[in-house]
Amino acid sequence: MKRRTSTATVRVYQYGLPFGPLPEHAERVDQQLYAAHRYRNELVAIERGRRGAVREVLGQHGDVAPLDARISELTAEIVALRQLLRLARQQTRRRVRDPEKAARIKEAQKERSALRADRRAILDRVAADPEIRAKLDAIETRLKIWLKVARATSGVYWGTYLLAEAAAQQARGEKMDPKFRAARAYSDQVGIDGSIGVQLQGGLGTPELLACTDQRVRLEMAGASRGGRRQRAILHVRVGSDGRAPIWASFPLVLHRPLPDDARLTWVRVQRRRIGTRFRWVALITAEAHSLDPIRRLPSVTAAVDIGWRRVEGGLAVATVRSEDGGAESIVMPWSIVESFRHADSIRSIRDRLFEERKPPIAEWLRTHELPAWLRLGTATVAHWRHGAKLTRLAYRWSRERFPGDVAGFDLVDAWRRRDRHLYQYEAGARDGALLRRREFYRVQAVRLAARYPRIVLAKLDLRETAKHVQVENGEDALAAREYRFVAAAGEFRAALSSAVVKSGGTVESVAVESKACHACGGLCAWDAAVYETHTCEHCGARWHVDDNQCRKLLAIARGRAA
Repeated sequence: MKRRTSTATVRVYQYGLPFGPLPEHAERVDQQLYAAHRYRNELVAIERGRRGAVREVLGQHGDVAPLDARISELTAEIVALRQLLRLARQQTRRRVRDPEKAARIKEAQKERSALRADRRAILDRVAADPEIRAKLDAIETRLKIWLKVARATSGVYWGTYLLAEAAAQQARGEKMDPKFRAARAYSDQVGIDGSIGVQLQGGLGTPELLACTDQRVRLEMAGASRGGRRQRAILHVRVGSDGRAPIWASFPLVLHRPLPDDARLTWVRVQRRRIGTRFRWVALITAEAHSLDPIRRLPSVTAAVDIGWRRVEGGLAVATVRSEDGGAESIVMPWSIVESFRHADSIRSIRDRLFEERKPPIAEWLRTHELPAWLRLGTATVAHWRHGAKLTRLAYRWSRERFPGDVAGFDLVDAWRRRDRHLYQYEAGARDGALLRRREFYRVQAVRLAARYPRIVLAKLDLRETAKHVQVENGEDALAAREYRFVAAAGEFRAALSSAVVKSGGTVESVAVESKACHACGGLCAWDAAVYETHTCEHCGARWHVDDNQCRKLLAIARGRAA
């Protein structure tokens, strides 16, 4: 992809495509989405093969094999100990504490971390060897050939394949091996999630887009919508070529927000995402324009933001803010958003209960009737099924392969399938609505903070630590604590805040801070911050709230850096 060098403000305009592509263009869009899906998985296979070849070359060093064997032993031991703890909890239906096993898990993890560090050091030294370096270079040479062949045979049009390649390039920088993307589709639904796009090299002006003369993308105005408040339009995106003539895919949309007249468009993408049993289509237009002024801010003030979650009066506190001018506030997610997630979960509970209720009579009918071979083998373990997806697939196959005397049994399965499909769409819509409400709440709060504080200081956050199961002070069980963790989505708020501050011309800093140190004296305190909200320092006697204590330490670090 072309690297951006412009200093203009960049924004992505999103427009809903309520009807998807025009019916006459639906097939070609599906072909591109499927081809892009296959191409992306092909790139994943190539990257996994490259990593395997690199490991094989580096693993030939004599010191690596013993380390790998010991690391595997420790990993197996950790998994076994955790499984024993999990079984004990399942049998007693309570959180069983086994200090001996917990201590051994920590020792094994510590030893494994040290061995992995030694292994990395050895591999870095081995990679510098000229002979090994030559083998690695040969792997990279073969990689380039594989990538060229994959692109040439993908059948994906230019622009769309750049999206897949960008995702593959990002995965290459990650530590874990990239994963193949599954085709997410409902049993009776045609199509998968995906994106098609066009990169506008050199940029395309808004007047040129509306003039409908460009050979890559066009926006054809189609008059005012009902009531005259919004403009209807048709977005034409090139998805192929017939000789040198473009092949278009067209999408009706409502232009609820006009593009800036001085904008230079760099990307146009169309995304399709499944929500329950339906698809949601959106158009994303990336625009650069100097008229998109940064957010107006108050005089320069530094603020520390401690991101976490805790149930408070009126909602879920997701962050605490303290500025250097003495201002302090809490970002509280309204309880209505939390309840919207619970509403989606309640619908899922109804689906699960309905499945368990209908499963015995279905299993009984199947057991007492003569069945075709495919149905008899496919339902041999139906009484032990834990999820309705298998029964859904069975229902759709049964509807295509009816047999004499199956009316009563098929009606049982089909009645459940119809009811479950309705509830599934209801659940997916409720969950998607909850996610959108949370995203909008975080964006509004992030923009507000970015407009007020040009410099934000955050504590480095390890989200893996937040996944630990804890008991909270007010008596709520660990299940509720885990629910709040998912609802709060600390990483999403952190990303929204960082994006808003950078877009407004500010800066975001992440600093390491000792969570159990007192801001007044610096002494380390011993208490469970996840259980107790306030603490009195045993060194200096200062009493503070855990989140405010964290913010004060962040501000002190920020002042030290500024000095």
